[in-house]
Amino acid sequence: MESWTEAGHGSLLMKPTTDSRYGLTKPLRPAKVDLSMDDDTFLHWVSGTQTAPPAQPAHEAREANEPPQAWATLLLAQAQAHEQALRAEAMRRETMEREHQQREAQRIEALQREAMEREAAQRELARQEAERLEIERRKAREREALEREALRMEAQRRDSMAAEVLQRDAISEAKKQLTLGYPWKALDALAPALDASLASGEAWTVAGWCWWRVARDNGPNAEDAVTRAIQAFHRAMVADPDAEPMLGGALVRCHLFMADRRQGEARAESLDAALRLMGSSNSARQGDARSALEHARTLYERAMLAATDEQASLLERAQQRLAGLPMANMDADARWLMMTIWQAQARSLQGRAADALLTRAVEVLNQVPEHAPQDMRDQWLARQIDIELSRLQHLKGAACVMRLRQLRDMYAPKLAEARSILPLLSWIQILREWSGMLSDRPAREKLAEAEPLFERMASLSPDDIGSVQFARAYYLRLRSSHEMIGEALETLGQADALLVGAQSPVLFAETVALERAEIALARAPLLDPRERKTALEQAIRFSDGSASMDDGNLARALTCGINARLALLETATPSAGELQSLVALARRLLKAMPYDAQALRLSARCEFVAGNVAVASQLCEAAWDAGCHDADLLRLWHASLANQPTVMTTAAHEPQWKRLNQCMRLSQSTGHTAR
Repeated sequence: MESWTEAGHGSLLMKPTTDSRYGLTKPLRPAKVDLSMDDDTFLHWVSGTQTAPPAQPAHEAREANEPPQAWATLLLAQAQAHEQALRAEAMRRETMEREHQQREAQRIEALQREAMEREAAQRELARQEAERLEIERRKAREREALEREALRMEAQRRDSMAAEVLQRDAISEAKKQLTLGYPWKALDALAPALDASLASGEAWTVAGWCWWRVARDNGPNAEDAVTRAIQAFHRAMVADPDAEPMLGGALVRCHLFMADRRQGEARAESLDAALRLMGSSNSARQGDARSALEHARTLYERAMLAATDEQASLLERAQQRLAGLPMANMDADARWLMMTIWQAQARSLQGRAADALLTRAVEVLNQVPEHAPQDMRDQWLARQIDIELSRLQHLKGAACVMRLRQLRDMYAPKLAEARSILPLLSWIQILREWSGMLSDRPAREKLAEAEPLFERMASLSPDDIGSVQFARAYYLRLRSSHEMIGEALETLGQADALLVGAQSPVLFAETVALERAEIALARAPLLDPRERKTALEQAIRFSDGSASMDDGNLARALTCGINARLALLETATPSAGELQSLVALARRLLKAMPYDAQALRLSARCEFVAGNVAVASQLCEAAWDAGCHDADLLRLWHASLANQPTVMTTAAHEPQWKRLNQCMRLSQSTGHTAR
């Protein structure tokens, strides 16, 4: 495109030129506008309708002759414009270059991404293939494991079937031997069934009954056999929980069996174990008369080993257990136990409360079952007389004598109808109590009333003369306490002679030895010192032999042996071994009768003699709390405190002295003066 310039005023027509460096057309210098033109001329010039240049004004002629400075300015402006154009072109090319690089980078990135996607796809295919192979291998291993497990289960099933057959055969053979009465052979036959890793509940049950039979047969280790039976029954319950109700009764029987062969705390532990089992099954067997009777009897036996407060609670529970039975289920055994409980409750009461319980017991004993055999009638009559004897303990003076006369008139006809010696022996106890209230001559006359009774005993038991001789020896020992020294020694000699060689199917040799020990102990204070020592040594020998048997006479045997040793220690200075033996017997007595007042008093005396004054004072306090309120105990208590170096004898508020003073004041107020 061409532009018009002022050629006549030094302006030339500028054609587009190119730059060899960039290959671009340089821009033309814009045409100058002549402001001196009139309006029409200017419009024609601008619109391009004027073909010839307009007339140059006069002032342009003058510009042509202007100096070179103007040209320098013009050239500088052109140079600057050219430089700006170059820079713009460079920036454009640079921008294009960057865009080209970005497109190239994007293309490369797209290629790389595509390659990565192909690689990821290949890896995914490889992974899926590996997973497929792993799944196939795992399935193969699982198939192999299932096959091995199937083989193992099959082998185990065969072994289990063989073991079951072996167990069944062993259990069957054991039951057969046990039925025939051979528990040891039954245990041998049962051994394969018990050696199995999973012995059945039935196998352990049979084992328990085998050990129970061994214990019941009074084997050499009955207690160990019962322990094994208990362990077997417990394992049977673990293996077969459904058998627990049945096995609970077996465990109760085992614990009661152990209780019968133990003394003191060990016996109490066995009874407690039986009571726990009874309590757990009590709700399920509430209406069972047999279980109620067994539960009440166990509560009573446990009460006899408990302290006073706990004893009252246990006796009340036993009484309530029996009272819950309907009268139709109150058989002779239940009524007998109820009377025993009432009698035990009466011992912890005083006055009318105790007499009311004993009266109820006598009334029940009067109601002998209609079809009861004669032996049972005689047994109930003897028990009735024993309870009447307990009622006499709560009477004094004339009231007691009056009651004795009433008893004589009441029981004379009943004694005439007796066909066994039990009621007669019980009546001799009444005569003993009666004679104790009389002076020497009337007492001997009262005891002489027993002579016809012994003649009648001999006629009633011609095949058991040993029992009659034993009863007569006991009577003679009682009679000797009311005789002069010479007569008493002769009477005691007759009593001992009756027991030499005495034999009876109802008497143990230890029972006879105990009576001989008590006779020797009664003879000792009537003899001179040299013979007294011999009699006391004889009493010790017989009582020790009797104490070797843990039966119902153990406490009597220990008491006799302790009294004989205490009397022997008064004749000479005791050795350390003798004192240790004395204390050991006293502690054995306490173990057998931990809450008995007389046992506590006797043990306190033994501890005092042995020099254990602190223990002696504690036992004296326990004996007082248990019901022993005599003056001898208070004197022993006082001496025990006075000999303790750690107890201040002048401290008015010292707790031990304060308690003793309270007990002494109480004793004086009730008529028991400690002199």
